[in-house]
Formats: sequence, structure tokens, C-alpha cells
Amino acid sequence: MRRNAEIAVIVRAAGMSLFSPQEQLPLDAKVTPVEIVEHNRNGLLACSIVIFVPEGAGAGVYFEVGMAEALGRIVVAFGPPPAPTEGAVPLGHWLRIPPAMRADSLDELGRILRRVRQDSFESADG
Repeated sequence: MRRNAEIAVIVRAAGMSLFSPQEQLPLDAKVTPVEIVEHNRNGLLACSIVIFVPEGAGAGVYFEVGMAEALGRIVVAFGPPPAPTEGAVPLGHWLRIPPAMRADSLDELGRILRRVRQDSFESADG
């Protein structure tokens, strides 16, 4: 959870708003699995960028990354790639992300997010 809080600080510092399932639907929330899926789906529909953190990720994270890709969202990876022992799909998701969109540190994540934000402003003006 500390890592997610650190990522949230970087996202906000880059001038972006944040949908974080952990912040908006804490683990102790009294919601059904269907409500969780719908909540996360609505968050993905509303966002333009998804930060993919494969380290310690469960099936839900890979489902959300797949949905983000299907919706045409920008996916930025943070942290080390999934180990080959985690399976082909997790590694495949990682390898589909361009190297310029993969961050190994919080500083690098911030630089990528600021660049993506700037690029989106420039294309909107263009």
C-alpha cells in the first residue's frame, strides 16, 4: 500500500487526477465482487492513462490492464517486469508496453507522466 501512496503523490505532482481503487474502495468496504468490478470498470472508462504495477499483481490487475488496452488507454508500467514464472500473459502485457513508457523509479514515472500530459496538451492544441 505504501507504494500505491507514493505513486499517487507522483501522479498528482504531474498535474493529473487519480482513480485508485485502493483509495476509493478500501479493502474493508462492504461491497460485492460485482460492485468492485463495476467500480473499477467505471474508473477505467473515465481515465486516459493506466499505471500498471506488475510486482505482486493479482488476476484483477491483469484484467484491468487488458480492459485498459481494449479501451485504447495509455498504459505506463512501473517497477520490474513480471518474472517468466508468473506466466506468458503477465509478461506479454509488459512487453507490449513501449520501453519509453516503462519506469524503474518514482522519478522516472514522474518524468513519463509529465511528458504524456504535455503531449496530450500539445495534441489538443494542434
